[in-house]
Amino acid sequence: PPADADVAWIATASRDPLVPRFTRVPVDNSEDDVRAFLLAGDALRAGGRELHLLAVLADDGGRIGMVGLHTVDAEARTAAVGYWTARERRGHGLTAEAVRLLVGWALGPLGLERLELRADVDNLASQGVAARAGFVREGVLRGVERRPEGRRSQVVHGLLAADLTSP
Repeated sequence: PPADADVAWIATASRDPLVPRFTRVPVDNSEDDVRAFLLAGDALRAGGRELHLLAVLADDGGRIGMVGLHTVDAEARTAAVGYWTARERRGHGLTAEAVRLLVGWALGPLGLERLELRADVDNLASQGVAARAGFVREGVLRGVERRPEGRRSQVVHGLLAADLTSP
């Protein structure tokens, strides 16, 4: 989980225009906003509803971005996957690897059976991350998200625990 020492970096990296364009991160994400998000995330994690993690490089701890599980439903054994990547880390396959690690844990030891990942129809990079992480494109939800610029459609990707063990 992110620590207090990560707050300034998260606030700065998440203000890159592509992050709020394709996520629910505020456009002017301040350090106070990040602290409030992390505090709320602690309560959601304790309740088993969400998990927000800082994605870092294994060798030197360099920050990549954020990955997490949202809308965890323990009874249905489902969750949604979300992420964003710092501008300087894009295009190197790092986010797909972070998502693969999260997926392996979520569909393995955590015991979830289905994960869903949604990406804006215009966010081809995120759709590529989903594919490289093993998700299957399932369709388009037209106008599913209300954004300041109007309703946006999202591509839905799914991954089942059975997909990890299928030949």
